[in-house]
Amino acid sequence: MFDREHWVGVALLAVCGIVGGVLLWTIATRTTLVYDGPGWLPPVLTVVYVGALVYAFVQRSKSGF
Repeated sequence: MFDREHWVGVALLAVCGIVGGVLLWTIATRTTLVYDGPGWLPPVLTVVYVGALVYAFVQRSKSGF
């Protein structure tokens, strides 16, 4: 059932379940989540994400799909 190719999907499903649980908790308790981490982290993660997208699109176009 859980072949090697399916672990990414299972991991994403688990992350979505955790995030959904946290969001339901914030709704039920009427609290607000506030990011208080380092200010440099969001821009770095954005650059990494966009870079990974560009890399994936370039690799896909090279493979002929």
